[in-house]
Amino acid sequence: MKNGDREIISSLKTECDDSRMLTYIESYMKNVISISNEFLKEHMHKHIFLIGMPGAGKTTVGKMLAKELGRDFYDLDQTIQDKVGKTVQNIFIYDGKDAFSEYEYETIKELIHNKPSVIATGGGTVTSEKIVNLMRNNGLVVFVNRDVNHILDDLDLEIRPLVKESIEYIFNVYEERYPLYESVAHIKIGNEGSITDAVQEIIEALPNTEK
Repeated sequence: MKNGDREIISSLKTECDDSRMLTYIESYMKNVISISNEFLKEHMHKHIFLIGMPGAGKTTVGKMLAKELGRDFYDLDQTIQDKVGKTVQNIFIYDGKDAFSEYEYETIKELIHNKPSVIATGGGTVTSEKIVNLMRNNGLVVFVNRDVNHILDDLDLEIRPLVKESIEYIFNVYEERYPLYESVAHIKIGNEGSITDAVQEIIEALPNTEK
């Protein structure tokens, strides 16, 4: 049992006021953690999908994570652009949002037939239920979370001046999608420090067999 698992059990036992329940709580939580770890082990032989807001660092984290695990890395948007011969922006303009979502679905279907890899998805990939099911059934979904203010700071450096309407839009998208990212993910990690720290946090959350 990992130290993190022991800490979870210990914290729950500390909060219990009835000493008669301590043995039951420890036994129950060990079973829950064991089932959870077995689930993760099964999925770790498949793919790792990174989800989160644009600007959260999915591609940067994904490249380093893939290198650490000895896996191939795919940026879903870039893979689609190479496949279709259009930029993501032009696909949205000329083909529409639904067409782009279908491109995402078909591209992931192709990628999951490859050896286990790390795949950084688009910010809106999780809005499609069938894509979510495809990812969760064929791998481990990791929510790379970054504070929206930090995302805006980086965008502001690239797009000066960042207009008020854009700021409000990004905040609205973040608030709308955050619960969705959390509900879809098997694992959630923060990307507020260095990329190395974020990658290490993901690796620490993976089963021992993958380290």
